[in-house]
Amino acid sequence: MEERSRRFAAALRQMGVGQGDRVAILLPKRPALLIAAIALWRLGAVYVPLFTAFGPDAVRVRIEDARARIVITDAANDPKLAGIGGIHVIRVESDSDEEELGPDQGFHASIAAHDPLTENVRISGEDLMILLYTSGTTGQPKGVPIRVKALAAFEAYMRFALDVRDDDVFWNMADPGWAYGLYYGIVGPLLLGKTLLFYRAPFQAEKALDVMRRYGVTNFAAAPTAYRVMRSAGLPRPEACSCGSPLAQANR
Repeated sequence: MEERSRRFAAALRQMGVGQGDRVAILLPKRPALLIAAIALWRLGAVYVPLFTAFGPDAVRVRIEDARARIVITDAANDPKLAGIGGIHVIRVESDSDEEELGPDQGFHASIAAHDPLTENVRISGEDLMILLYTSGTTGQPKGVPIRVKALAAFEAYMRFALDVRDDDVFWNMADPGWAYGLYYGIVGPLLLGKTLLFYRAPFQAEKALDVMRRYGVTNFAAAPTAYRVMRSAGLPRPEACSCGSPLAQANR
């Protein structure tokens, strides 16, 4: 992960990405998402997360408002970018170096073509690291600036609210296109040096419980919807943390 993120950071730097630049990532849960995010932070750039369930209009509004010049996406989500001018698209075609579209467009090809970045850009606690957009349920989506100093709060929540301990196998299955999945499914585990568990498939209660058993998950977090589905399926609900709508709705 370190090697690939440093190489991709070098590729982005050659494309002109520097401190404070906004780069949008429209990817499902897959290794490329994590590699790209870390690469951006190595450059002091700003990660603009895009939820993969968004339609073209929702994607366009956020990219244009953020003034993102580069978008990292895959074949499934690439059509949503049609008609958006002034952006360079980097496509991820697989989780390996194979089946890329070509050296001028491929994510893995750009990694292979560059030597690793040797030094990270030095930033302060006041600098931006994430620009996360609201859902847009009340007016247009609004970009919420997340500064580097928020990392202290993310770590505190992981340790004291989620009670993630050194011997835990932690899994937050919330989508990283939203705050809970991004803060405490990607950034938080990285801060604590925890392994990340990505489940790239539609949610099914039985499958989720199978993943927990298979990997020995001892600390689980998700949105209330997941617990409602587990209840409806007649399956045991794990003792876990939740986000989003009130958990009380899941217990009725």
